[in-house]
Amino acid sequence: MMAQPLPNNEIPAIAELAQRRQWVCWRLEKREGKPTKVPVQPNGLLAATDNPRTWSSYEEASDAAARNGWGIGYVFSGDCVGVDLDKCRDAATGKIDDWAVEIIERLRSYTEVSPSQTGVHVLCTGSLPRDGGRRGQIEVYTRKRFFCVTGQHIDGWPDEVCEAEEALEWLWAAHIRR
Repeated sequence: MMAQPLPNNEIPAIAELAQRRQWVCWRLEKREGKPTKVPVQPNGLLAATDNPRTWSSYEEASDAAARNGWGIGYVFSGDCVGVDLDKCRDAATGKIDDWAVEIIERLRSYTEVSPSQTGVHVLCTGSLPRDGGRRGQIEVYTRKRFFCVTGQHIDGWPDEVCEAEEALEWLWAAHIRR
């Protein structure tokens, strides 16, 4: 597997999250014929997003990922909200689709390129009516999930995790709630 980009903890958002023992490594595995990002502990055993005993420190996860060509990810446990916008970015030009720019602008928090280079992750604080949800190209979670973290901050948006309660309410109502 090709080595994954590892986030630099000099970015304020990464430095804040690096203080918490909520990190896992991830590696690609084929499941049902598709490559899937599987959370693993630094020792290579499977990690579980609902079992803090399988989570690690930022340093442990980063070191293991660097040795093994894996990526690292942050596990949500109610302290942070992750918004995943899929297939919204041109990997060659970096241009982000207008629908995704609207969401990113409203959230105004740490925004980075996803490992595929064709998506965007936004990390913010706030609450959701449930632990998470998904609809179409948009996923939003606050518990029992992990996001691959690249540290490839997108210029023009904050480099720190910011409060986005009102924007999350709008996002849920406009895009997730059925």
